Amino acid sequence: MGFSSLSPRLNLFRDDPIVWRTFGLAVGVFVFSVTAALVIGNDPEVSVIVPAAEVAGVLVAIALIRALQVKAFASIQLAPTLSAIAAEGRGILDELYPRPGPAARPPAAPPPPLRRAVTWPHQQAILQQLDLSRLAGAAGSAVIVLRARIGDTLQDGVVVAALHGGDASDAVVLAESGGGSLESYYWMFGQYDGVGVFELRDSHTMAALSLAATSSGAFAHFETHELIEASDLTAIAERAKGITYQPPGA
Repeated sequence: MGFSSLSPRLNLFRDDPIVWRTFGLAVGVFVFSVTAALVIGNDPEVSVIVPAAEVAGVLVAIALIRALQVKAFASIQLAPTLSAIAAEGRGILDELYPRPGPAARPPAAPPPPLRRAVTWPHQQAILQQLDLSRLAGAAGSAVIVLRARIGDTLQDGVVVAALHGGDASDAVVLAESGGGSLESYYWMFGQYDGVGVFELRDSHTMAALSLAATSSGAFAHFETHELIEASDLTAIAERAKGITYQPPGA
């Protein structure tokens, strides 16, 4: 059996009702036109209803063919197809495993005021797993409302969760958005209002968070400094001994 990367998408397109409706209408218009031409070919007088009906059928067929063309182009794109597959899969799972409880549930209480929207900061991807413990730790006592489900296609900037109420720290949300964590946070007197210690994957991630924080306009001044373990100073000093530098003009 042959297989290609377009097979699942073409199967979804083939099962779309507009395919058979367009095919049936096109065949009907063709049969009507041929039959009308044979019947009224020798008649000196012809009712205006016959050509009007034929023109109307042709226009409707052209409109359906155009819609069919748009559907065909949409089926070639991967993101809408994956969303359709995920929606069909969720429908099948809902039928196989119905949710327990009474059919008529009391309406849920409205959530507290919206505090922050958590957006997807990366390129297009498929949501495969949710780290709920990490999200709950970052949210604190806030109410988390998930806007995306497993299998959804996430675009850059799309809202995946909303935090309502609570005391979720902006610094914690900033650290979690970069895949890291906030070790400590202090207010201080002097030139700066506060200092935070973040644990991130690398310096590039910290630089990206710094750019995101400063571009938001929430900070008048934002600096980053990479901390060095005390045990690493010996190795750094040993490497410095092997480096010779002579300033210009010396």
